[in-house]
Amino acid sequence: MENNDITAENNMSKKEKSMINSVLEKYDFEIINYSKVRSAYKIETSNGNVCLKRINHGKYKPHNGSFLVEALSDKGFFNTAKYYKTKTQGKYVKYKDILFYATEWIDGEECDLSNMEEAITCVKLLAQYHKATSGIDTTELKIRNNLKNWPKIFKDNLRDLEKFERIVKK
Repeated sequence: MENNDITAENNMSKKEKSMINSVLEKYDFEIINYSKVRSAYKIETSNGNVCLKRINHGKYKPHNGSFLVEALSDKGFFNTAKYYKTKTQGKYVKYKDILFYATEWIDGEECDLSNMEEAITCVKLLAQYHKATSGIDTTELKIRNNLKNWPKIFKDNLRDLEKFERIVKK
């Protein structure tokens, strides 16, 4: 993969483009173009679009995510983005102190909770997901201790519940 063959959108600095090019060299993708979309990178390849995610904390997320996607697939639940491995069969790429992992790109939008049919469809899908997750042996998952963040997580979840309550009352 040569830098000349890839065009990147102009919403990235030279340094960021160089970083992404270095990371993409570790994957076996034939890259056409890439751009930054919110907190991810949309990679256009000859085989479809790929999502490249950047994480700043630990290698557990790509390990756990790919494990759960495979376990869900084994149980017949396929509504998840497949994880891609690197050329060396790794689950992520380390660039300096930053980790990247790649999944299928899923075009989608947030559920419109004011549209009852859409909300019901989303709830049904969520129920299917929860049924599929029951019985998955999670002992292989690597969980990091997140106790120090629980008060903030709890407050954020309370705010979310209040927001959902307002939506439901409408």
